[in-house]
Amino acid sequence: HSGLNSGVAGTGWFLHDLGVATGGAEFGTAAQQARQWLVATAVESQAGSSWYGTRVGTEWTLGGEPSWHWGGAGILAFLARMQGWPVDSPGMQPALPTRQVRGG
Repeated sequence: HSGLNSGVAGTGWFLHDLGVATGGAEFGTAAQQARQWLVATAVESQAGSSWYGTRVGTEWTLGGEPSWHWGGAGILAFLARMQGWPVDSPGMQPALPTRQVRGG
């Protein structure tokens, strides 16, 4: 799996955060290796980069999946995080203030 949900990107994200939290350089190194693997396995096209979601035997499947959990959105979030961009996973942002709607 290459995606954020139980794949290379998700494992790399965890290892990155574990390295930050513990100061363990080996975790940061492993996160960088996950980043390098994702960069190396990206499929380039005129539309940009994409990744296959999973491999069964020697065959890759789910090519170009855009979703957060299994596809490019989550992978790109991990890659952005590894470049130092402030990226959080969905649901970790503060809640938007609610606004009361009054009836007519």
